[in-house]
Amino acid sequence: MFPALRAIKFPEFSFGYPTPIQDIAEEETHDNVSYRLQGMPVSHGVVRSRCRIVATVADAHAIQAGDILITDVTDVGWSPYYGLIGGLVTEKGGLLSHGAVVAREYGLPCIVSAKNAMTIFKNGDEAILNGTTGFIEKANKEEPEPEQV
Repeated sequence: MFPALRAIKFPEFSFGYPTPIQDIAEEETHDNVSYRLQGMPVSHGVVRSRCRIVATVADAHAIQAGDILITDVTDVGWSPYYGLIGGLVTEKGGLLSHGAVVAREYGLPCIVSAKNAMTIFKNGDEAILNGTTGFIEKANKEEPEPEQV
C-alpha cells in the first residue's frame, strides 16, 4: 500500500479534514513548451543538464553522471548519489533540509520547495538550474551554456 499512499498529494496546510489535491494536468506540460519554475535557492551555482525524475531512492539506479536530480525529498539514503549529480531540485524542504545541507557541502546548485517539479519536468528534459536565484527552466536547444556563478 505504501506506493499508492505515497502518490496521494495533500496541501501544505490543512484545516479540518485533509483533502487530496489533483496533480497538474498532463496537457499543461508539453515537451515543446518553455517552462520556468521558482523554488527557494539554497546552494549557489548554475548548471545546464538533463533532468532525472526519481521518486524514491530505490529507483536511483537510473541517475547518470551530471543529471539534475528532481525528487520529492531526500534523506541519508540519497548520499551516495550526490557525487554523481550536477544539481538538485526537491519539491519540499527548506534551508536546513537534508538536500539543502548536503548540496551545499558538495557545492551543487540546489533549489527546494519547487512545487510540482516532478510533474512539470520529464526525464531527459534539458534544463537550466540556477541555485543562486532559485529557478529551474526548460532550456531551448539553441541557447548557449550558462555562465558558472
